[in-house]
This record gives sequence, C-alpha cells and structure tokens, in this order.
Amino acid sequence: MLAPWPGPSIEIICRCGEVPDARDRRAKLVVPTERGRQALQDAAVRVAEIEHRWGTIVGHDRFDDACYVLSSLLEELTPEDR
Repeated sequence: MLAPWPGPSIEIICRCGEVPDARDRRAKLVVPTERGRQALQDAAVRVAEIEHRWGTIVGHDRFDDACYVLSSLLEELTPEDR
C-alpha cells in the first residue's frame, strides 16, 4: 500500500488512466496536465539553482565530480544494495 500523497492530488497534476499505451493495451499512461508540466518546470529550475549554489560553495568541478561518483554508484548498485 502506498503512503498518502503529501502534495496536491495526482488528478490535479496528471491525467491518470485516460491515455492508453499503444505498446501495451493493459497499461494506461500517466500524462502531466498543464499544471503538472508547470510544476515539473518549476522544480527543474529550483534544482538547478540549488546545484549551482552548492557548486559555488565547494567549487563547480568538485560538485560535478561528486555528482558523477554518486551517479556511477547508483548504476552499479543492485536492488538488494539500495
């Protein structure tokens, strides 16, 4: 069972089950609404601001290296390791 969604209901930010998946007729695609697309865009801007700030604090090269190492680690971990 999923935990309660802490933010706006999924129906507000996505259309659920309204768009059939052409590759699998049993599945329904979750497609962001206009409000959902705006929320995703706003989140991307905020993440970029945070990453820039952290790069300013520790140095952009060091921050980029840390991101690379963590991404590499995630790629190598098995589901049991996570």
